[in-house]
Amino acid sequence: MTVAGAVLPLLSTLLGAGITYLVNVRQRRRNYIEDLFNEAIAAVAAARASTRFVSAADPRRADLEGDDLREFDRQFKRLGLETEARKLSEALEALAKLTPYLPAVAVYYQDADGPERIFAETDRIIELLRDGLREVRHAEGVRGRSSLRARATSIDSSGTLAQSGSARPLR
Repeated sequence: MTVAGAVLPLLSTLLGAGITYLVNVRQRRRNYIEDLFNEAIAAVAAARASTRFVSAADPRRADLEGDDLREFDRQFKRLGLETEARKLSEALEALAKLTPYLPAVAVYYQDADGPERIFAETDRIIELLRDGLREVRHAEGVRGRSSLRARATSIDSSGTLAQSGSARPLR
């Protein structure tokens, strides 16, 4: 047995392990970013749905009258507002986590009117997030993330996504 015969299988094994490691790390990172996008989509949708909580239920169906009905209605509205605030904060947090990958979402948690815009522009935000998610899924590693960051830089008040010198209206 020669030295080359002993070293070549060892080098081949190490090279294969290195490639496997790099592929796994890259895939884990991509899955993490996709999870952030999916979490943000769900959080924005849940925040919007929480605004319908109070208006969707009729406390008169509880078979109460007078002071009991008023007290129930008061508690129900308080619970609805607490739910709305909690869901909004979850949506803001999810959008903040996405900022390194999609800077355009920063306006929704940095601006003073950002929370109101989340409720008013839910469809636009979700479309922006879905576009970003599609970009991540089709991107190639760090180059893809960088191109996503460069393309999605800001949203103006009309809901237009400004992209490296061009603008495209969101649906």
